[in-house]
Amino acid sequence: MTANCFRLLYGEEVGLSEAPDRGPKLATRRTLRPKAAGHVWAWIILAVGLVLCMIITLWVVEAGKTTVTTFSDQDVVHTIAGRFSERWSQAPGPPERYRSQALKGAQSGDLSEALRFTSMTLSLDPDSVDDWLKMICLSCLKPADPFALTEGERHGLLIAMTNLEISPARIEFAHSLHQGSMSATDDIEGRLRILSRCIDVDIPSEAGKTKQETLDTLDVSP
Repeated sequence: MTANCFRLLYGEEVGLSEAPDRGPKLATRRTLRPKAAGHVWAWIILAVGLVLCMIITLWVVEAGKTTVTTFSDQDVVHTIAGRFSERWSQAPGPPERYRSQALKGAQSGDLSEALRFTSMTLSLDPDSVDDWLKMICLSCLKPADPFALTEGERHGLLIAMTNLEISPARIEFAHSLHQGSMSATDDIEGRLRILSRCIDVDIPSEAGKTKQETLDTLDVSP
């Protein structure tokens, strides 16, 4: 009895092992220490990065599919129209005014006036494919004129028109005239027909005989 009391007084156990220290877990085996949140932020950053990559990829793909929406966006059109705009920077417009004057010049047989006013029209309205076709044809009929398009410019414009919704007959006619296959005719009626198809307007046979510059003297490309 005395020995047992002695052991109890000095903290010694009697027939029992010491109880282990309480660990970090409750009886339910759940830890009291909160989990680290670092891996959660890593997943969030990864998800945001993937979304950004998808957005950039879609943007690049769509940008690559972007097509030219206006005819004046073509390089050759932009270059020539820029030259005309610089030459006629003071032209008040509107383009319809010069388009009408160009038609009158062509109908009277004055191709220099037709070319000059058509260039003024295009300086203000470079998206007018119809006027570019007229400019190509008029330039073929009078290539030495200061406002006439060069052979290279005509070729570039015709290529730019390939995929546009234009009358195939008009494109074919402009191609044929540009290549010289329609310039062999020497009679006034034949050249009037060519000019009529150029501007898509009927021209009476008297028109080529009323001006100093008649259709008999047209400088047609060989």
